[in-house]
Amino acid sequence: MVMIATGLIPDDIDRCIDLWVDALRHRDGFADAHALAERMRHHFDSTVVRFALSGQPLAGFALTVARDDGSRTAVLERIAVRPQSAGLGIGRALLADAIGSAKAAGYVSLELAVRTGNTAVHLYEKAGFLPASVPVPHELGGQPMVTYRLGLR
Repeated sequence: MVMIATGLIPDDIDRCIDLWVDALRHRDGFADAHALAERMRHHFDSTVVRFALSGQPLAGFALTVARDDGSRTAVLERIAVRPQSAGLGIGRALLADAIGSAKAAGYVSLELAVRTGNTAVHLYEKAGFLPASVPVPHELGGQPMVTYRLGLR
């Protein structure tokens, strides 16, 4: 069974940034650690719905924030599993935790953006997420992004 714990802000942010950089480096073959860290830190300035961690040492995390447009939509801004821990159900458990937390907080939908071709798309679709946008270019290049949405009512 995968254990999920509440992440502490600011205490756990650096560990999660390190994991995020490691995961992107594994996926893409490179990662600008400084630029990624700055982009990720910015997300913690939003209204945090849930910051969840899994594993000791850290094997995965998820950050769910409120969209700031008054729509009662939460956004799964980051979800990552350390490459060495892939396939152990951590991503599935973190996703279920994000869905349950957003629903319990009264949000009507949960969105996430994912690169086309990302192997996690099947996990999101299996959980009921549906594409809600056409692919759009990612500001840093690479594969385009698609927004997926899950109704929570």
